[in-house]
Amino acid sequence: MQAILNIKLNEIDDHLLNVIKELLSRNIEIVIKKETIELESFDKNLPLDEVMREFSKFGYSENFLGDLKTGFETSEIYAERNENKASER
Repeated sequence: MQAILNIKLNEIDDHLLNVIKELLSRNIEIVIKKETIELESFDKNLPLDEVMREFSKFGYSENFLGDLKTGFETSEIYAERNENKASER
């Protein structure tokens, strides 16, 4: 018999270790897979303010959101828009 465990990094705790011990004691083969993150499609037409509002709904820290915004502002998508806006003035 084989048990396949899809595990997030934050799920590694004493409870998981007890489950693994129990499975091993029953001679069950264990396959541990790191759970993959599914990314949503990014709509590059959305204004940066709207993108940041969406991210803020998920409870990320202000430091992370600030770094994310800085990254977006210097990315190809938003940096080009900012340059175009500046040249229009």
